[in-house]
Amino acid sequence: MSEFEHICSQIRPYTDYIYLHIQGEPLLHPEFEQLIKIASSYALSIQLVTNGTLLSDKRSILCQYPAIRQVSISLQSLATSPRFKSKEFRDQLIFDARQLAQCGRYVQFRLWTYKSEEMSSYLIDFFHEIGIDNLEKIYQRGRRYTIEDGLYISLDEEFKWPSIDSQKYTDKGVCYGTKTMMGILSDGTVVPCCLDYDGVIDFGNIWTDSFESMIISKRFLEMNQGLLKNRLTEPLCQHCGYRTRFD
Repeated sequence: MSEFEHICSQIRPYTDYIYLHIQGEPLLHPEFEQLIKIASSYALSIQLVTNGTLLSDKRSILCQYPAIRQVSISLQSLATSPRFKSKEFRDQLIFDARQLAQCGRYVQFRLWTYKSEEMSSYLIDFFHEIGIDNLEKIYQRGRRYTIEDGLYISLDEEFKWPSIDSQKYTDKGVCYGTKTMMGILSDGTVVPCCLDYDGVIDFGNIWTDSFESMIISKRFLEMNQGLLKNRLTEPLCQHCGYRTRFD
């Protein structure tokens, strides 16, 4: 808890939002409610990504604290879970999502594929159960669809996580990293975005370096100014397929 509070105190002058994700399941944290209380004390709005399997267990907490602004349920992750095959589980998931929306949270079902031939039969059943028959048409209209007040579907194309060893795309382009987002890994490493989960672009460590010193460091400024000029200074960015959707 002291580590989390330290992070909140360091980043609060620079942001109003904190996202609880980067290849983790925030609802598994044994002191999840305490995390929410700490973020709330710093007036940080919280957005989190979950696979939804613990949504029923934590729904009361998610409804209780106004600091929680958005809950994204990753169907991409959930669809591989054996419990998703159960209609009872899917019905409960839809019920929990609607309850969260009714208590003022923005709730989105997020899916990184939208073509019926790429989806499991259980995913197709799930969308039928919430009253949607044609995801392709939704995607073509704008990728985001309102089911009801506060409850949405967000669609996009699947991507490969970036790696220096993967295909190089280009050394030109733009992205949101360092401009509107940064990431802090569990070991304290500060990175430009949530896709750098291995800490390849390492600006420093939040336990030993001030956040202020990292965002005026030579590496940070070179990357940031490069992106403003349509230039990718970091090799990982040059190998990132996700980044190309911002071109």
